[in-house]
Amino acid sequence: MTTGSPSTVSEFVKASQAAIIAGDLDAAETYKNQALAMKGLDELTPKVDASKRLDMGEGEAASATQEANANTAAMKAWYTKSTGGTDIDGDIETVLNDMYGNYRRARWAKAADFTRFIRSGQYDPALKSLVVYTPEQIMMELAAGLTVSDIKSAQKATQLESQDTSGGLAKAA
Repeated sequence: MTTGSPSTVSEFVKASQAAIIAGDLDAAETYKNQALAMKGLDELTPKVDASKRLDMGEGEAASATQEANANTAAMKAWYTKSTGGTDIDGDIETVLNDMYGNYRRARWAKAADFTRFIRSGQYDPALKSLVVYTPEQIMMELAAGLTVSDIKSAQKATQLESQDTSGGLAKAA
């Protein structure tokens, strides 16, 4: 037992056990009651529910992801307020499908063609100069004030430009 009077539940329990061994049942009862009272106070101490705590993040490692999520949320809020649209993701999907026919198929085909080019040096001439925008790029263009027809025009101009250049250098005629 610690020196001085007990101050924790375990110290009161030890004091009660020592009093029982010493034959002082009144002191043992007193220590037991004090231990129960102390235990009752522990139960009154508020417990913090970890699931209700704010997520403070993972530090710098996750800051890029958090920033991207915050930018996406801000963009969705801006889109809803400025256009009255409620589903920016659905609208962007519509724009992308309008630009490429089937956006997911075009994106997959371009990625597969690029992989084939990296591995073998061969490519599909129809996909060589195809520029496939990401949903994030479309979202940023909409935020910049471009209309869907402006985005389509820019895409066609980019594809024409990519056919005229090779690695950023003009091809010889």
